[in-house]
Amino acid sequence: MSKNRNIAKILGLTETSNPNQISLSTKDSAIPHTLEIDPEVFTINVEAPDSGSNAMWKWHWDPGTVAYSRLGVSGITQSNVPLYKAGSYTVNNFAAHDIYSNMSQTHKIHLKNIEGAGVQNLSTWSTSTLNITGQIHPDINGGNATEIQRLQINVPSSFSTPTLYAPTVTYTVTNDGAGAYAFSGTAVGNNPTLGPVRRGGTYTFNVNASGHPFYLTTDSAGLYSSGNYIGEYTTGVTGSRTDTGNVVWTVDSSAPDTLYYACGVHSSMFGTINVKDLAMDSNGAGLLTLYFQHDQEGHSTPIELREVPSIPGQVCLVYNASTNKFAPQDLGVYLDNTTQFKEKIVDLVGTDATTNFIDSSEFAVRTSSFIDSAGLTSRLLNDILYNITLHQGGELTTTTGTARWYAPFNLTIQNIIPKLGTAADATVTSLIKKNGSTEKTINFTAGQTTSTVSSPTFSMNEGDYITIDVTAIGGAAPGEDLNIQFKYKRV
Repeated sequence: MSKNRNIAKILGLTETSNPNQISLSTKDSAIPHTLEIDPEVFTINVEAPDSGSNAMWKWHWDPGTVAYSRLGVSGITQSNVPLYKAGSYTVNNFAAHDIYSNMSQTHKIHLKNIEGAGVQNLSTWSTSTLNITGQIHPDINGGNATEIQRLQINVPSSFSTPTLYAPTVTYTVTNDGAGAYAFSGTAVGNNPTLGPVRRGGTYTFNVNASGHPFYLTTDSAGLYSSGNYIGEYTTGVTGSRTDTGNVVWTVDSSAPDTLYYACGVHSSMFGTINVKDLAMDSNGAGLLTLYFQHDQEGHSTPIELREVPSIPGQVCLVYNASTNKFAPQDLGVYLDNTTQFKEKIVDLVGTDATTNFIDSSEFAVRTSSFIDSAGLTSRLLNDILYNITLHQGGELTTTTGTARWYAPFNLTIQNIIPKLGTAADATVTSLIKKNGSTEKTINFTAGQTTSTVSSPTFSMNEGDYITIDVTAIGGAAPGEDLNIQFKYKRV
C-alpha cells in the first residue's frame, strides 16, 4: 500500500486513482487539496579561493526543505550538486571578478551540457549576469562586499537530450625552460592532463616551443626514444612535429580513450589526453548529468538531475488561498511565511522581562531575567548546532585528502556521523585529519554501512582545516558513497 493510501486509510478518507492525490472528503464535506511537492526554489553560493587555474569549486548553501533533504554546506567541494526537475536555482559565483584569499585568477562559471573547456554546449536553462556588485556572504571573502556573477537556472519538468555541437578549442603551448610543456589559456600548467576532448571536435595546439617538436602518440609503455616518434598518432592530425606553429587535430570516431602528447627530443615533456564521445553523461538512474564548468579545463563539478520527490514525513497541510487548495508545506517554510508565528515566538522569548519559574529538581521558586533582543541574537548564534558533510561519491578509492573544510570560527566538533551508501566486503577505513595530523579514525566493518566514532569531540580554531584520507576501501567489492557528517558549535 502506498504512503498516500496509508494516509487515506488512517484518516478514513477517499482514495483516487492518482497516487499523488487523495480525495480529502467525509460524508459531509470535501476538502480541495493536492499532495504534490512544490518544485524546489534554492540559492547556491560558490567560490574558488585557492590558487591555480584548477582550484576546485567550493560550495555554500543553507539547509533545504524536508522534501529535498539538503544538508547545509559551507566552503567544501562536492562530488556532485543535485538539481531537481522543475526547480528554480540562483547560483551566486563569488569567484568571477574579485581576487581574494589565495586566488591567482578569476573564475567564471557556466552551466554546460558536457564537461570540457570553452563556452560551447551551454545549457539553455541558464542565464548569466555579470558584474553584480556589493554582494555579501558571511563565510566568503571574509564577509566583505564582493562583485559576483549570477546564474539563474530554471530546470524544466521534462526534457530530452539537447543537440550537442562538436567543440572547437585552442591550447597555447610553450616551453617552460625546465623540461615541460607550459600550457596557458584553455588549459593551464606544466604538462597538464587534457580533456575530455570529444570525438568529432577540433583541437588546435598553438605551439611556440622552438627545438621541442610537438606530436601525439599512443605510447604508454615507456618505449620513448629521442628523435624516433614511437607510437606517433596522425589520424585527423595536421602539423605533427611542429615546434613553432599549429598542430590541428580533428578527433576521429576511432580515436582511443587515452592518448598522449610528447616532445620528439625530450622525454620529460609529456602529458595525457582523455578522449570521450560527443555525448552527455548519465547519473546511472536514467537522468542526464550536466556540469558547473569554468571555461578552462580541470575545473568542473557534475550536476545530478533528479526527479521531484514524493511527499515525505514531517510536513503539514496548509491552505493556499491562490489555488483554493490545501497543499503540503515544510514547517520551516511555514514559519518564514507566517508573520504571526514569528511574532508569537518573540512574545514568548520576551524583551527585558522578569518572570518566576519552578526548578523541577528542587521545586524552589527562582527568579530569572529574559535576555533582551540583542542578547538573544548572540545566544542563538552560540547555541546553534551547525553541520557539514564531506563526501566521496561512487566506488571508493584510496585517497590522500586534499579538499579542505576550514573552520569559520572557533568551534567544537560535537559529533561525527559516518555512513556508506553501499557496504564493502572487508574493512573500510578513513582518517579525519586536522591541519594534516590524524584526529580520529573511522572503521566500517564488512557488510556495515554505519560506524561509531569513539570520543568524537575535538576543538578547532578559526582557520583550522579538516581533510579526509581513505586508507582502506574493502576487498573485491569496495564500499561506495562515503559521507561523514560533522556537527559542531561555536565556542
